[in-house]
Amino acid sequence: MIQRVQSIFLMLIGVCMISMLFLPIWSKTGIEGEVAKLTAMNLTYQKQTQLNSIPTFYIGILCVISMMVAYTSLFSFKNRMLQIKLNMANSLVIISAMGCCAYLIATKGEVMISGAKGNMGFGVFMPAVALIFNMIANRFIWKDEKLVRSSNRLR
Repeated sequence: MIQRVQSIFLMLIGVCMISMLFLPIWSKTGIEGEVAKLTAMNLTYQKQTQLNSIPTFYIGILCVISMMVAYTSLFSFKNRMLQIKLNMANSLVIISAMGCCAYLIATKGEVMISGAKGNMGFGVFMPAVALIFNMIANRFIWKDEKLVRSSNRLR
């Protein structure tokens, strides 16, 4: 039954995590024209004509894994306990992606350009939104499980 309420939230988790691949996560412009930009695939730092890039593909990999786990959970609707376990594992993957972003912003980004304030992009909020959708989906899955257990008790 893919038409359940939690199916919508599981699909939105996948959309949020894939959109993180294409949205900027963080950017910062310095006083002397330096520009640092963090995406899910790399952290670039440009000073005049010199361009440095640090690969951050592991954030992209975590986003893709999260999307795959969400869609696996979506299509395992016959086994609600497996869905709950997959969503718990997906919460850990999403939190790992958020932690990687926070670590890169706090350490690498601030060291590259000091003194200026960085700007958060839309990509930094996508894991938080996906985590909220994950919690809501788990809540509806538990409701279904309780309903099925109570109906089995009446038989």
